[in-house]
Amino acid sequence: MEFSAALWDPREIDPDVWQQVDVDPSMLSTDIAGRPDAAGFKRCGGIDRPRAYAIDVWSQRYTLDDFRRKESAAEFVPVTIADRAGFRFRPRSDHSGDQCSLIFPAVHGSYSISVLRLDPHSPVAPADRAIEVAQVMVPLLPD
Repeated sequence: MEFSAALWDPREIDPDVWQQVDVDPSMLSTDIAGRPDAAGFKRCGGIDRPRAYAIDVWSQRYTLDDFRRKESAAEFVPVTIADRAGFRFRPRSDHSGDQCSLIFPAVHGSYSISVLRLDPHSPVAPADRAIEVAQVMVPLLPD
């Protein structure tokens, strides 16, 4: 059995929940780098209605420690959303300040909520948008 088969699938998120974060459920994608799947990852996401942010929910086999090693130049800031402890970080590849990821531990790796600012004129900071999305999505993540 491939490890990613054991991962929770973000496609299980109800369409009504996506609408709460202004993402049209009919426009959701599960592709990863243009492929229908990638070993160790499951993803679901789309672009919000104002077309300001791309919003993704991930389930991955990689742990918090794996991310901390991979993103060693990033600052990991503790966050608690819906009584779930995790970390906020900006990927080290983000030189423009347009990305923010929140990562939470899972039984099989971790869960992430990632936002990418598409509209440079959006007045909402990526970290603030990530928190808004997480307040809706984190309660749905399995323990």
